[in-house]
Amino acid sequence: MDKISTLSDAKEFFEQAGCSRFHMSRVDHDIYLEYQSLNISIATESLWRAEEIVRISQLLVDTEKEANLKAYNYLADLCEAQKDGTALVIILDVTKKLFTRFSPEQAIMAGQAIVGTAAYHFESGLIYSAYSLGMLGTAKEFGELAIQLCEQAKLNSRKPIVVADIIAKSNKVLRHFGLISLFEAIARKFKNRR
Repeated sequence: MDKISTLSDAKEFFEQAGCSRFHMSRVDHDIYLEYQSLNISIATESLWRAEEIVRISQLLVDTEKEANLKAYNYLADLCEAQKDGTALVIILDVTKKLFTRFSPEQAIMAGQAIVGTAAYHFESGLIYSAYSLGMLGTAKEFGELAIQLCEQAKLNSRKPIVVADIIAKSNKVLRHFGLISLFEAIARKFKNRR
């Protein structure tokens, strides 16, 4: 893109940069300055991001072959950035629909997108996004889904330690947020040691 002079140009640049102001500033700082000069509102960017979430989710679900992990991770990033319950429900639904199409390695990566990649804090991942919006049922569903994805991957994965770590973190996050009882967390820990 050479120049931004219309709203349509701005939207195209926004989407090309992953619907992120940070990425726009890194892709081409001069064009980003032109983008900023149009004074596009956060609400407009949120609308564009929501459209991109719908487009990517349809692309993932409509494809018959193995899930595209790059597109899935992009969708997860968009949904976290959107900070919106509708986006989280969409990716939860997409993840459920892709469940059987994930390879073991993809299932592990999807589990990491759900619980976050930071080992020692809980304020990341789709589960935290749902929890922070007060969507406790959705947060619990995300945690359970991450465990199910990893249980599926455990059978054929070349990364059993990573699988065990994600299952353990899922249980810790669910317990930390009060979505499962201490007794349930302990029972799960012993179950996963077998």
